[in-house]
Amino acid sequence: MNMLGSDRGVRPDPGNPAMRGAVLIGLAVVIGIALLQVVDDVPKSGVAATPTGPTSSTVDRKVLGRPTNQVRIQVLNGSGIAGNARDKSNVLKSLGYSTIDPGDTATQAGSTLACKKGFEKEQFFLKITLDNKQIPVSIVPFPAPAPSAAKVDQIDCLVVLGT
Repeated sequence: MNMLGSDRGVRPDPGNPAMRGAVLIGLAVVIGIALLQVVDDVPKSGVAATPTGPTSSTVDRKVLGRPTNQVRIQVLNGSGIAGNARDKSNVLKSLGYSTIDPGDTATQAGSTLACKKGFEKEQFFLKITLDNKQIPVSIVPFPAPAPSAAKVDQIDCLVVLGT
């Protein structure tokens, strides 16, 4: 026997059998998940499945409201910054919204978004869109009377840019 102890006839500690089992089960789960990912990416057959329920675009329209090109928006400049309404109107147009000629209105504190009754869903998503484009707005009721520059009979939503 040496000073560190006998190295004959003594096997290394095999560890806790429950721990080894748990490790093996964990490894099997990881391999199973990886195989499912690979199998899921392989085409099943050459035949495409035919949807039986509503299409995703039908569901989206019910949830999201009208397509952007069916939402008529006018942007008015109440910020006092020349060209501000035109610039923001062009941003909305580039996103597919139907924009009416921008205009100027009295200076106001803060920017607002107002949509007519029946355009609540569109207003919600338009607000998110504007916020994401760094154009923060507060939702307000559609003004009555509307600013004189607003083309009320031609629009569904009105954005007034403020200071």
